[in-house]
Amino acid sequence: LIPGQSAVYVLAGTESPVRKVVDADGPVLDPQLSPDGERVAYVRDAEVYVADVAGGEPRQLTTGARGTGKTHGLAEFIAQEEMGRSSGLWWSHDGSQIAFIEVDETHIPVYRIVHQGSDATGANAQEDHRYPFAGQPNARVRLGVVSVDGGEPTWMDLGQDRDIYLARVHWLPDGQLWAQVENRQQTVLDLVRFDLASGGRTTVLRETSDVWINLHDMFRPLDSGGFIWASERSGFSHLYLYDSDGGLVHQLTDGDWMVDGVVGVDEDAGLVYFTGTLDGSTERHLYVAPLAGGT
Repeated sequence: LIPGQSAVYVLAGTESPVRKVVDADGPVLDPQLSPDGERVAYVRDAEVYVADVAGGEPRQLTTGARGTGKTHGLAEFIAQEEMGRSSGLWWSHDGSQIAFIEVDETHIPVYRIVHQGSDATGANAQEDHRYPFAGQPNARVRLGVVSVDGGEPTWMDLGQDRDIYLARVHWLPDGQLWAQVENRQQTVLDLVRFDLASGGRTTVLRETSDVWINLHDMFRPLDSGGFIWASERSGFSHLYLYDSDGGLVHQLTDGDWMVDGVVGVDEDAGLVYFTGTLDGSTERHLYVAPLAGGT
């Protein structure tokens, strides 16, 4: 996939010609290929679209955001700048559904950023953003799931408290949708599983801290069931193995050092590869540990 400002191209191998899949009247944002490479999802003018790589007219999958100040399928400012989540839409593994975020910033005052020293004045030298200042209202978010064939989305239950962060969204290989939901104070992080039919939620795991929870990208669902999770509950970031219901199987790494990234999991060999500081806080090396437990 090759994104352009108002177009999306697909290249099927280095010897194949580049084909234009999307030709839009305006910016095309966050285009993503489906896992099977058959479709492209993207956001245009605040709504989510999907286009077949084989050709044809793109289909609009979401409605109700355009012209309202809301957006569908785009990460909000705080997620992009502070939480390491740059996207607001996610393909299911089988390519049949898309999870997307609805962002409502209409209650946040507009803040003007003036580019001092610009050669021009007026509109080209300034930007207007609904900027969430510290202690003031944040964007309100919802998580929906829509079929690539269209229809009404199903909205997931993110809890009674609307002043939360949707930190991460995960499609599992078996078709389940999970997410990480964090409170405004960033002291409670829930790993939740959703019922795609009703939107209901089940809390699988909860992390708490008296001071601060660092977000990470070390959640790894396993094909055999269960998942790998990173936690700083001991004072150091380490890996833990859980069963599919959130029951702790055992701790995979331990000690006065930090795991800072999961590189990959080889389930057939029963191994997890990760980077960390075992040999010193000023160094980073690649390590491997058995999923069954051990050094």
